[in-house]
Amino acid sequence: MNSVVKCNVPVLLVAFNRLHTVQKTFEIIRKVQPPKLYIACDGARVDRKGENDKVEQIKNYLVSSVDWNCEVKTQFQDKNLGCGLGPYEAKKWFFTNEEMGILLEDDVVPNLSFFPYCEELLQRYRYDTRISMIGGFNFFDKGISSNTYYFSRYVLTSGAFASWRRAWKDYDFGISKWEQLKETDFIHKAYPQKHQAEYYAKTFDDVFSGNRNDAWDYQWSFLNLINDWKCILPCCNLVKNMGFGEDATHTISTTDNCAKLFANLPDAEIYFPIKHPVSFHFDFERDNKFLEMQVIKPLSVWQKIKREIKRVFKRKAK
Repeated sequence: MNSVVKCNVPVLLVAFNRLHTVQKTFEIIRKVQPPKLYIACDGARVDRKGENDKVEQIKNYLVSSVDWNCEVKTQFQDKNLGCGLGPYEAKKWFFTNEEMGILLEDDVVPNLSFFPYCEELLQRYRYDTRISMIGGFNFFDKGISSNTYYFSRYVLTSGAFASWRRAWKDYDFGISKWEQLKETDFIHKAYPQKHQAEYYAKTFDDVFSGNRNDAWDYQWSFLNLINDWKCILPCCNLVKNMGFGEDATHTISTTDNCAKLFANLPDAEIYFPIKHPVSFHFDFERDNKFLEMQVIKPLSVWQKIKREIKRVFKRKAK
């Protein structure tokens, strides 16, 4: 965008122990100069040598680097809550104080147009209880679309999105409603393919039983599904993800399919005025593409046999 971009809504930045990524995220925030900045930082892990110094360095850097007229609020944890409870507590704190805003994790770099895009849609759908969030990622669209955004049934936050207190007030970290819903056809209505339904049923089982305390977004997805909410996603990608490497928690590999997908997403920006969809229907074509990417269909017995035959022939050819 050629003109100066300002952000007029509060922003939450969730940080931890990676200075090289948080600096890039913060520099984007500095450019748009939000009037309120919430900074949340988890505590260091006691079994990680030197991590406390890294966390303290990041807290000092962030607080001392706010050089514009801004109200700064901080939530610095004394103990490590982990990458599930930590972000959850940060978001709960943010929405206790704010009706709406933009939420960023410290390993994403949004395009500058992400901010006015979120701001306009936060206001447009402020009281529309059919809408739960405004995302910044798009894996599919490479060309120009007739609309600026579309409606999805599935959550795609990946560290950069906007939302409202009205949507977050019923967030349940332990997804207590799953115990009853798993006995119904809920999961099969939410995920049409058998292997997709099985994957997410297992995931929700793990969250409900406390075996997935390293995540907060599965619970957010569950809340969206049970309320039949719509997520707004852009028709071009607005966010770069830097969260791959040895110092990451989940995405350690820089060469697997997930890392390659995020790393190769093209830079793009929203062009204004925003073009709104004429229909509130879910975009089933994009949603199906998302599920196909998210949950790989297992190979049939015949496909496994064919794959093994190809491997045998390749070895013999050498």
